[in-house]
Amino acid sequence: MGKFKPIETYVTGEGAGLTPGKVRRLFSCELQLGPGHAEETNFMVGLELEEEYFVIWKETEWDMEAAGAVAWTPRGNFTEPEVWRRLLEASARGEEGRGFRWVRIHVDRHLAPRPAAQV
Repeated sequence: MGKFKPIETYVTGEGAGLTPGKVRRLFSCELQLGPGHAEETNFMVGLELEEEYFVIWKETEWDMEAAGAVAWTPRGNFTEPEVWRRLLEASARGEEGRGFRWVRIHVDRHLAPRPAAQV
């Protein structure tokens, strides 16, 4: 029996079989892919079509197909919004491991962290 992995990424697993269900945009950024090459990138969050996995999806201006899964975990391992933070961190580690770097991050206002309530 294999070791349980609560989070997989496109670097460590195969997300090609995942199809986006209902998703919402988390943020957009410019992703630096190397000297002189950057691309505008949207990161979206949501369940995949079968609603078995929480997924972070990435879509760039150069994508020829639909958004691709970059990090995912079985539904039930984590709750929202914790699941999105964990998936985003796993995705970032995968991107950095390939030498990519995020710049100019634009977070949607309704998904940005909110300050704690004053008592």
